[in-house]
Amino acid sequence: MSRLLDDWPTSPEQSLKAMDAFLVSLQTKKNSDVESNDQPGPAVRLVLEGLDIVLEELTTPPFDSQLSDLIQSHLEPILTAMRLWLLNQTDTPLKERFSATIFQLYDMIALSDNLELALLSSPCGSQMVALALTHDSGLDPPSKTPNPEDWDKWLIAVANVLGGAVSHKASDQVLSRVYSLPQTKLDNFIANVESFILRVTRFAESAATDKAESVWFIYRTVHFVLATLAHDTRFVRLLAPKRYTTKFFKASAIVRRNIRLDDHATNDLHRYMSDAVHWILEHRSEGLCLMIDLLENGILVEISEILATGVDIPEALDVALDRIPQYLISRRVQNLVSGFIDSLSPTMASRLKHPGFRYFSWLTGYKFLLDIHGRLSVDKTTTKSVLCFNPMHGKRATSTDPVPKACRGCLVVGYCSAECQREDWQLIHRFECDGLKRQKESMKDYWPSYRIGCQLFAALEYPLQEWDQRRRANAGLFPSIDKTRVYTYHGWSGIFCEPLTIEEYRAASTKRRPWSPRRFDTLVTKMQARDDIQLVAFHDTYGGMELYLLCLVKTKQSGSPARFFPGMFQTSERCDCFPFNRINFLLLTKVYKKVLWAVL
Repeated sequence: MSRLLDDWPTSPEQSLKAMDAFLVSLQTKKNSDVESNDQPGPAVRLVLEGLDIVLEELTTPPFDSQLSDLIQSHLEPILTAMRLWLLNQTDTPLKERFSATIFQLYDMIALSDNLELALLSSPCGSQMVALALTHDSGLDPPSKTPNPEDWDKWLIAVANVLGGAVSHKASDQVLSRVYSLPQTKLDNFIANVESFILRVTRFAESAATDKAESVWFIYRTVHFVLATLAHDTRFVRLLAPKRYTTKFFKASAIVRRNIRLDDHATNDLHRYMSDAVHWILEHRSEGLCLMIDLLENGILVEISEILATGVDIPEALDVALDRIPQYLISRRVQNLVSGFIDSLSPTMASRLKHPGFRYFSWLTGYKFLLDIHGRLSVDKTTTKSVLCFNPMHGKRATSTDPVPKACRGCLVVGYCSAECQREDWQLIHRFECDGLKRQKESMKDYWPSYRIGCQLFAALEYPLQEWDQRRRANAGLFPSIDKTRVYTYHGWSGIFCEPLTIEEYRAASTKRRPWSPRRFDTLVTKMQARDDIQLVAFHDTYGGMELYLLCLVKTKQSGSPARFFPGMFQTSERCDCFPFNRINFLLLTKVYKKVLWAVL
């Protein structure tokens, strides 16, 4: 053993190659200095001593960035082999020795931007995360110094490897470096981000309270890099299909629930959550699937409760209430939102009596939205549910006038009693009445088509799902699919089918029992009687997902359906100011994941 150590190369490059070859020889044959491959303690200790020599040379500035590829290519098998050996070992001094070596390795990585990015885009980065965050490995923080902050430094170093240090650099420079990577390394980069988030989640579930600061620093670092890089839509499209942000929210909820944080950390947590909610709601195309995931997993309830106690609740929650109604066109989303509302505290639920919900309720005429207001307006003494837009409704024991009242100014909002109407006028409605009235007047020309379109859309929900299943079974799409035109807008390319007749659409679905044929025929008759709306199919690919969309469009004023294409995906102000923009009417159906939603 000493002979091997004396002959160990002094060059970092030669040392790494020698260590790699030495470990390979341990796996393939018995070594004369080691009695058995099952007892690799002396051999591993020798490798650690040689690795220390290399790291000591590399951590002395200036760091030679040209060695990054060599280090990452040889570090991966070295770390993998030693980790596998140590899993079944009881040699505590050897584990502590290995921990100290890895800790030194993290310090070396922090000195080099090139090496950091190389590890981010290689399988070696995932190995380092596994070494630091997998409790089964039995690794402990370095014990060579009695400093109680060693554990924090140990885990913060891991966070720096997988994004923390990168997030503090100029985002343009980071993104240019990331997108210049070959496809294989870019895939590794995304996989390492996922691995880190998953491991942080598992670590937070089992972390002790004395490690709260460690988990908090990791949580803050992960969120910072995601929030920073997610502002670039290219990076968003890489992350969105794999639901990385949903996993992050899960980790955040676990941290908040299981770990005690001080006031400063709690305030930061609320602020980060608020920023994340803003990002979800602003990025309509990417945020839709994420919003559904958060609703299904119950995470949105926890986020809402966090925002309810945070300093940013007025702005963040108002933005949420302005945007959520746009997703309520789907029955599936309606069911999720119903459960979401039932899970909210009374204080939070009362805020759903928001002008955005008011206007959308009147605009669509959906009974579901009226039921929301009724459920939020339950009189606790009589358990009677009535439609009332007064946020203060429910605090009185009885209602003096059970006859519903409507505002005579706008004819949009309604109340259960004259008393509620007077209260709401003083609180909110006097500031919005004229605006709602003007919007109603501006919609007079195309309101009938819009109302018919909404009702027809609801009637077509099941046949659309049936059509999607038939399409997936290679049963054909539409008879008019060959008559297509291709349009490109801001990098988005899509294919518009020629206007589809109702008969063609009905032919695409044969199972009609879940919906009423009579109701469908009535709506079809109303729609065919008007010459300003058509049924149009749209096809596109997004994030590796194939999307088939069905649109009801107004054609008299707009001409070609291509005029509506930017409104489908463009997250600009003209689309976000729902429902007051000038695109007239566009009803967009997203069949992927059977989610139906509206963009106006």
